[in-house]
Amino acid sequence: MQATKTYNYATFNANLYELDAFIGPKVGEQAVDFTATTLDGETVSLSDFYGKPILLETGSFTCPQYVARINPMNKFAAEYPEFEFLVLYVREAHPGDNVGNHNSPDDKHTLACRTRDEENEHRTILVDDIDGSAHQIYGSLPNMIYVIGADGTILARSDWNDTVAVKKSLEKLRAGETLADSQYGFRPVAPPVLFRVLGRAGWDAFFDFLGSLPALIWGHIKAVLK
Repeated sequence: MQATKTYNYATFNANLYELDAFIGPKVGEQAVDFTATTLDGETVSLSDFYGKPILLETGSFTCPQYVARINPMNKFAAEYPEFEFLVLYVREAHPGDNVGNHNSPDDKHTLACRTRDEENEHRTILVDDIDGSAHQIYGSLPNMIYVIGADGTILARSDWNDTVAVKKSLEKLRAGETLADSQYGFRPVAPPVLFRVLGRAGWDAFFDFLGSLPALIWGHIKAVLK
């Protein structure tokens, strides 16, 4: 199967994302079921994990926002075993000469495995299909997070994973409290993580990011003001 080039872009540009438009299932709605592949090659559905509340996060090997959250999210997964922690592996956020975009399902699977091995990702990784079917349904942003009830109802969502907010949500759910509606929770990553992740993708990925930085900043400002 060949990849859809418009989805699996080869060069990052801020215009590829609508940072002030967070689409996807809303709080109170039923989560849209989807199928994906585990790193062992098994085809599973999101609904296979119902029965426990789910924290579903999107990410990729070249996404600094996601990589910066792996350690705290792994810690939460150990501290809150009554929750199911899932990662939906999506398109490369910042492809470059060293780590490019996905041209086949094998490309995507290989980079998902590298994420597990090189970043010590302990959560269950579900690899989306090559055209990003699930990713596009849920909003297409690189590091979204959804909190899904044991029955499949969306309890909370954020266009960016803010681990401070995630911790509060976990505590509230453990105490039987209701979560607030969606909140914008963008927190920039520390420069060392940014340099490491973009640098390993390729220095062209770093310069693509720098070139788009003014548009990214403006997009985040619009999202906050909306």
